[in-house]
This record gives sequence, C-alpha cells and structure tokens, in this order.
Amino acid sequence: MSAAHRDAPHIAFCGGGSGGHIVPSFAILEALRERTPEWTATFLCSAREVDQLVLRDLDSRDRVVPLPMRSSRRKIRYALQVVNSVRLCRRVLQESRPDVILGTGGFASLPGVLAGHWCGIPIALLEPNAVMGRANLRLAGRADTIFRGWKAEDDQSGSQVATGVPVMRKFFPQRGHSDSQTLLITGGSLGASRLNQLVLDATALADLQDWKIVHQTGPEDFERVRTAWARISSNVTVTPFLANTAGALCEASLVIARCGAVTLAEIAATETPSVLVPLGNSADDHQKQNAVCLASVGAAEVVGEDDPTALADLITRLIGDETTRQSMASAARCLSRPQAAAHIAHSIEQLGMDRTIEIREGREEK
Repeated sequence: MSAAHRDAPHIAFCGGGSGGHIVPSFAILEALRERTPEWTATFLCSAREVDQLVLRDLDSRDRVVPLPMRSSRRKIRYALQVVNSVRLCRRVLQESRPDVILGTGGFASLPGVLAGHWCGIPIALLEPNAVMGRANLRLAGRADTIFRGWKAEDDQSGSQVATGVPVMRKFFPQRGHSDSQTLLITGGSLGASRLNQLVLDATALADLQDWKIVHQTGPEDFERVRTAWARISSNVTVTPFLANTAGALCEASLVIARCGAVTLAEIAATETPSVLVPLGNSADDHQKQNAVCLASVGAAEVVGEDDPTALADLITRLIGDETTRQSMASAARCLSRPQAAAHIAHSIEQLGMDRTIEIREGREEK
C-alpha cells in the first residue's frame, strides 16, 4: 500500500479458493466507491491459480496478497499453513491499517479474519449460501455483523442481516434477453467435470440444432469437452473461463449451471431461466439448498448430476416452450436483490466510522 493511499478508507477482503469466495467483493467495492471514491482494498486470498485469475484485472491502487496455504485434509499440515498465513496477515494488516475486514468464506478466509480480530479491527462476514459454511461458522463469534445471501429472514440475535448476495451493476440489464436462441452451460469459475459430462450425454438425446451453445468448462476439462462437442454440433463455443459472465447470461435464453450462491444471484439479476444441477457432495449439501431458493418460486428446474435422461427431457421441454421460460424469468426477477451491495457498503462504512470514533476517543482520554 503506497503512502499516498494510507489516509484513504481501506478494506481488507479475506477469502478465496474459488470465484464464489472472491467475486462478491467486487460488487461491494464497487458500491463503496460509489459512496466514497477513495476506498482502497487489500485481497488476502489463497494461492490457488483461480484466485489469481479472478483477481487479475484489479484497480492498480488495490493489492493482492496470496497466502501460503491450500485446502488440505491433513490436519497438521493445514494447521501449519494457517499459522504461517496468520503471521503474514498480521504484518499486512499492520502495514495497510484497514478500517474494516470482510471475510467472504472458504478456507482462505480464516487467517485474515483471525489476524484482524487480534489486531482489533472491526470484522464483518459474508455468507452467500443458504447454509452457513464451516469457515464462517468458526469465525461467527468474532464478527460484528454477518451478511446473509440466500436467507429468508434475519435471525433473532440481530447479528445476522439478510441482504441478498451482492452482485455488480452490470448484471442488472436495462433490456430483455437477446432474440437468439442460446443455451449457456457453466460450472462456475473452476468448471465442473461431472456437469460437463452430464451435459454431453444429455445433449446427445436432445434436439438442439437450432440453438447456439456456449459451454464454459473450466481449464482442466477444456480440451476433452471441445473435442466431444466437435462430434456433436458445429454451433458451439467452448471456453475454459467466461471473461464476461454478465454478457453471457444476458445473451442466454436458458442456462444450465451448478448452484453456487453467486451464480444463482447472477442468474436472478439477469432474469435468466435456469436448469440447476447441484453438486452432490457439496459441504452440508449447500448447493441443493441454494437451488431450492430458486426452484421453490418457479425460477428454475433442478435435476440430479447422474441423470442425463432427465436433463435431456428438461432441455427438450424448455427450449420448445418460450412461455414457460418467460415465466421462469419473471420468477427470477422477484429474487433479484439489486441493493444488496449498497446495503453492505453502508454497513461497512458505519463499522469503519465507529472504529474511527473509538480510536479518536481513546487518544483524547490519554
């Protein structure tokens, strides 16, 4: 952090390991800068390649600090990674002096939030999923406030606030979807190999000859899926990563997707009809619980990841029924939360102001 920015309001985002644990930070930072343009940010993230990919286009005044840790089932190794990462985070936080720390979930959120708590910095947590993740459960007792995404109502204690999942403004279009018939398939920032195979098996049973297909595979599955599609259809664009997710969703007449909380918030924001395929072994079955939020109001259909015949039937039915797709889009609109980022930004500013007042009062007492 350069000296020129030390007096500007500053936030540290702690989280990573997947796009879903980073992307909400962009919407919140966007909302903060709409209120006060001088806000700067430090991203304390994991060492995974996906984190660096998602964070590659940050503003030059912001800073990325990859932590020396990866998720591991070996408890001793993981504990050592956390300890080393906490030490690094404390040095970074003492240097950058953030007004607020926001933990965005995932294993990479633990060191920054713990270090910030020990440094006396106000802590906020963001839990986008319908079920609170394990990292946030461990950190909840250290948080001043917890923002919930796919949660129906506030808890009784008042420490949790139902804001909706923060999504950047570009996901809220001022126009309808394109007239072109486009099927978008996305497994999230890392891709989803089982979803990729499910779609390939299902589309072999469905008639999509009049539809354009865009398939985001993730980097590891890209070549295999591209080769498979070449044998099925020529009207397919295969890409490992969606550089413009908002544009892709706005162009889509139908999307087949995994059920990460951020993906579903983006689907709702763009009012895109969807077929959702929950990850079967997601922690605490949170993807299925996320999917229920859309399916229960008619915004989405849900299918198992091992049932290509059911997916083929759904695709065939929905591509031939524009009325149903429009009804699903209307239902998705009701779940959209365009003010989520602004709500969180306001609360973060208040936390930062409260800390500034406490520091000033402490100096006056001395």
